[in-house]
Order: sequence, then C-alpha cells, then structure tokens
Amino acid sequence: DRLQAEGKSVDPLLFKDAKSKDVQLLSAKKKQGFDELLEKIEKILNEDFVRIEKTFSYQEAGKIQIIREYGRLDTEEYRDDGIYVEAAVPAAYVGKVMG
Repeated sequence: DRLQAEGKSVDPLLFKDAKSKDVQLLSAKKKQGFDELLEKIEKILNEDFVRIEKTFSYQEAGKIQIIREYGRLDTEEYRDDGIYVEAAVPAAYVGKVMG
C-alpha cells in the first residue's frame, strides 16, 4: 500500500520469499489477508498434533500433566469414572498419553 501511495505500482508476488513455503499477503490499509493469515497460523500450529478424547482413570492423572506440558488441554471434566479429556497432543507423545 505504501508503494502505491507513492505512485509506484508493484506486483505483490515480487516480494515472495523464495525459501518460504507459506506466504500470506496482508494489507493493513485495505484490511485484507488477516483471516487467511490466522487460518495458516492455526494450521501450522496444529500440523503435528493429534486430537484425542479419553476418560483417564484417576490413577492415570499424571498423563494429563503430559498433555498440559506438551499439548493443548481443551476440556477436562472430573467424573465418577475418571477424568474426561479432550485435547491436542503432539504425535510424538500420543503413545505416552494413550498407552
């Protein structure tokens, strides 16, 4: 937008970083590209995560700490039969959490 304001016409693709696999063009002035940027960020952050839903016994509560430390704990409900959890866990930790 700044270059256009100075009377210069620029092809946005000229600014693409050749080393980057994901590029998102933004315009604060035109308020464009922000939703797409947020979607890309969310995708990158969740790329190596696995969604899980499980009721852990109270004896397995230590596994929930692994989720807190390395993953994202979305739901934690204490029930009569254990602790119900909905979470996103890095693929490398799924075996430790689910085993």
